[in-house]
Amino acid sequence: MFAHVRFRPRAFTLVELLTVIAVIGVLAAILIPVAASARATAHTSKCAANLRSIGVAGMLYSEEHKGRFSSSRLYNSITDEEPGLKEYFDNNGKHPVFTCPSLAHYGGIIPHTYTCAVVATTNTQAGARASVYRNRVQHPSLTAWMMDGAWMDPLWFSSYVIPLPEDLGRFVYPHRNKQNVLFVDGHVELVAPERLADRNALIWSGVAPRP
Repeated sequence: MFAHVRFRPRAFTLVELLTVIAVIGVLAAILIPVAASARATAHTSKCAANLRSIGVAGMLYSEEHKGRFSSSRLYNSITDEEPGLKEYFDNNGKHPVFTCPSLAHYGGIIPHTYTCAVVATTNTQAGARASVYRNRVQHPSLTAWMMDGAWMDPLWFSSYVIPLPEDLGRFVYPHRNKQNVLFVDGHVELVAPERLADRNALIWSGVAPRP
């Protein structure tokens, strides 16, 4: 007969414990930036999809209103004095399509984080550079229509931007220091700050400068 032997589990040594902690630290250092990068990429893609959807609604509005742009207050009703697009989004002025996921934490009473370029708004404060009709934009594939918002205060983004230094300086560039921009022809691009820096550039005016 064999004597019954009781084995005690061996405890981790200090070296083994430190090794495990070091491995976990290395894995965390690798995985956390990867997860953050994936989340940022997803936010950029979702923002672009939002802008494309708003662009489709804006084109439908234009076709139904003799070629006019909607106003810069996108979350308004089409029957308002400054007509918006909310009827195309379940008649909901707080629809998530109006909010960039990278800027959602700013919030506000109305979560509107997209802004209209001055060439694409009927807002009378926009001045002479405003283009009320889409067909007056000479280069729709090169001209900005809507984009990620410009900071105004702790709760709001501007609903339109006149491309002056004080306006351009308020952009937050939430997508790896770039802006998602919806162009008048309906496509969306990531745009770097330097492309928006010249207030007389085609991207703002819709009209190519004379040679």
